[in-house]
Amino acid sequence: MGVPCVTLAGGCHAHNVGVSLLKTVGLGSEWIANSQDEYVDLAVRAASDLPVRFGDESHWHWCDVHI
Repeated sequence: MGVPCVTLAGGCHAHNVGVSLLKTVGLGSEWIANSQDEYVDLAVRAASDLPVRFGDESHWHWCDVHI
C-alpha cells in the first residue's frame, strides 16, 4: 500500500515533482503545503488521523509503524 507524503511547494525541482505527483492522483489540496507552517500543520493533522486514513493496525503488518 502506498502512503502519500506531505510536500512543500517551492522553487526547486524536487518540491515540484512531489506537487505534480500529488496533484495527478487528486491529493493536491490535502497533502501540498505552501509554507513551512502549513507543512507542519498538514503533517501533524495527517499523523493524528492514521487509523481513519489507512485502516486499523492490521494493514501495517509489513513495517514497523505503530499507531
